[in-house]
Amino acid sequence: MMGTNKVQVEFFVMSKCPDAKACEDSFLPVLQDLRSLVDLKFTYIGSAEGQEVQCMHGPSECEGDKQRLCIQQVASVEHLICAVSG
Repeated sequence: MMGTNKVQVEFFVMSKCPDAKACEDSFLPVLQDLRSLVDLKFTYIGSAEGQEVQCMHGPSECEGDKQRLCIQQVASVEHLICAVSG
């Protein structure tokens, strides 16, 4: 790859979803090895009900999604992967 162009990798997940966990467990070790070549981003799935956000796996999932989004804003890929895999 030339210059600073990196492959954009985005996960659309839910923090308490067992299927998302399996996907993260499979792909994140590879993405960590390729971290110099990828820009990793997580988008968390929920729905808006008026002023409140609803999550499929309950309120603790909404909290987990918020925590991960905050980490994503301020941390490196290594910290983000650690937070997601923990």
